[in-house]
This record gives sequence, structure tokens and C-alpha cells, in this order.
Amino acid sequence: MGGAQISEKHANFFINDEKASADDIRALFAEAWNSVREQFGVEMALEVELVGEWTFEG
Repeated sequence: MGGAQISEKHANFFINDEKASADDIRALFAEAWNSVREQFGVEMALEVELVGEWTFEG
């Protein structure tokens, strides 16, 4: 997603190929969060702190 991807080695790591924006990373968070919720019925929580003005609508 815009240069951001989920690591193939560990799904808890997001990778930026140096072209991804902060919005790309946030969109990837949202996509992963929604996918897990839809497939498994699990509501995940972010383990990172998003600094600045963000809305996270999974």
C-alpha cells in the first residue's frame, strides 16, 4: 500500500520501502485491523502510539 507492507517474516511488523507516507502506514493498519476483525471476529489494539492528529477507524 503506497510502499508500505506487512512483513512476510512476522505479521506484527510493518515495512516502509522509504516511499510510504504516514497515511500509507495508517491505511495498512486499518486494512489489517479490518481483515482480522472480519475473518476472526477479533478486535485488535495498536501496540504503537500514533503521534499527531489521527483518527483510526478500523
